[in-house]
Amino acid sequence: IPLPILNNLINDFEKKDSVTLLFKRIKSIISKSLTDKEFEQKGFTVKFVISSSAVDTLNENETIVGERKDSYLVEGVYFNEFLAIQRILSFGSQCTVEEPLELRTTIISKLKEMQKIYE
Repeated sequence: IPLPILNNLINDFEKKDSVTLLFKRIKSIISKSLTDKEFEQKGFTVKFVISSSAVDTLNENETIVGERKDSYLVEGVYFNEFLAIQRILSFGSQCTVEEPLELRTTIISKLKEMQKIYE
């Protein structure tokens, strides 16, 4: 499977979506064995502040890197930006993104869009 298709399959697998491939469109199958060293999974890193009451819900890919009054600075590594946004939104008002600033802007835009829907 060509690398772009393989990347899409991996993304869909991470989102736990099903994938349908049409066999009649596959012209040839080329296989190659990969070692762990050859396959580098890129991560999307986010630093966010979370309230003390929500710290028990952290995943294995999220690490506390600092402590503040009644909150913690957490660094999370996610498979892609979509999963990072979904995870941040799952904390609701108990979480604020610190880095990257572009992600913070994206989340603000999504929340404004959602607010318009519910008005």
